[in-house]
Amino acid sequence: MKPNEQPYFKEHSTNLSTLRKAGTIKFGARYADKGIIVFKAASLEAATDLINADQAVANKLFNADVQKLNAFYPWKE
Repeated sequence: MKPNEQPYFKEHSTNLSTLRKAGTIKFGARYADKGIIVFKAASLEAATDLINADQAVANKLFNADVQKLNAFYPWKE
Protein backbone atom coordinates (compact mmCIF):
# COMPACT_ATOMS: atom_id res chain seq x y z
CA MET A 1 0.00 0.00 0.00
CA LYS A 2 1.34 3.41 -0.93
CA PRO A 3 1.83 5.86 1.95
CA ASN A 4 -0.94 8.20 0.75
CA GLU A 5 -3.36 5.24 0.66
CA GLN A 6 -2.84 4.40 4.34
CA PRO A 7 -5.56 5.43 6.77
CA TYR A 8 -4.73 8.60 8.74
CA PHE A 9 -1.72 9.38 6.50
CA LYS A 10 -3.27 12.58 5.14
CA GLU A 11 -4.01 13.80 8.67
CA HIS A 12 -0.45 12.87 9.69
CA SER A 13 1.04 14.82 6.77
CA THR A 14 -1.14 17.83 7.55
CA ASN A 15 -0.10 17.72 11.21
CA LEU A 16 3.61 17.54 10.34
CA SER A 17 3.24 20.42 7.89
CA THR A 18 1.57 22.54 10.58
CA LEU A 19 4.33 21.73 13.09
CA ARG A 20 7.04 22.55 10.51
CA LYS A 21 5.46 25.89 9.66
CA ALA A 22 5.18 26.74 13.37
CA GLY A 23 8.89 25.97 13.85
CA THR A 24 8.13 23.16 16.30
CA ILE A 25 9.82 20.53 14.13
CA LYS A 26 13.54 21.21 13.94
CA PHE A 27 14.39 18.38 11.52
CA GLY A 28 13.31 14.95 10.39
CA ALA A 29 15.15 12.05 8.79
CA ARG A 30 14.74 8.43 7.72
CA TYR A 31 17.16 5.67 8.63
CA ALA A 32 16.61 2.06 7.58
CA ASP A 33 12.88 1.48 7.96
CA LYS A 34 12.54 4.06 10.73
CA GLY A 35 12.06 7.78 10.90
CA ILE A 36 13.02 10.40 13.42
CA ILE A 37 11.48 13.78 14.05
CA VAL A 38 13.21 16.25 16.34
CA PHE A 39 11.04 18.98 17.72
CA LYS A 40 11.13 21.53 20.49
CA ALA A 41 8.79 21.12 23.45
CA ALA A 42 8.64 22.58 26.95
CA SER A 43 8.95 19.15 28.58
CA LEU A 44 9.11 15.44 27.80
CA GLU A 45 5.44 15.21 28.79
CA ALA A 46 4.54 18.01 26.37
CA ALA A 47 6.52 16.26 23.63
CA THR A 48 4.71 12.99 24.32
CA ASP A 49 1.33 14.74 24.24
CA LEU A 50 2.27 16.44 20.97
CA ILE A 51 3.19 13.23 19.15
CA ASN A 52 0.33 11.21 20.65
CA ALA A 53 -2.13 13.81 19.31
CA ASP A 54 -1.10 12.87 15.75
CA GLN A 55 -3.93 10.80 14.26
CA ALA A 56 -1.56 8.27 12.65
CA VAL A 57 0.07 7.62 16.04
CA ALA A 58 -3.20 7.67 17.99
CA ASN A 59 -4.70 5.13 15.57
CA LYS A 60 -1.61 2.88 15.55
CA LEU A 61 -0.53 3.46 11.94
CA PHE A 62 2.84 4.54 13.37
CA ASN A 63 4.50 3.67 16.67
CA ALA A 64 6.15 6.52 18.51
CA ASP A 65 8.91 6.39 21.09
CA VAL A 66 9.49 9.82 22.61
CA GLN A 67 12.90 10.44 24.14
CA LYS A 68 14.80 13.49 25.31
CA LEU A 69 17.61 14.43 22.94
CA ASN A 70 20.87 15.44 24.58
CA ALA A 71 22.97 17.00 21.84
CA PHE A 72 26.70 16.92 22.46
CA TYR A 73 27.60 18.88 19.31
CA PRO A 74 25.52 22.06 19.04
CA TRP A 75 23.69 22.88 15.80
CA LYS A 76 25.34 25.70 13.88
CA GLU A 77 24.15 27.36 10.70
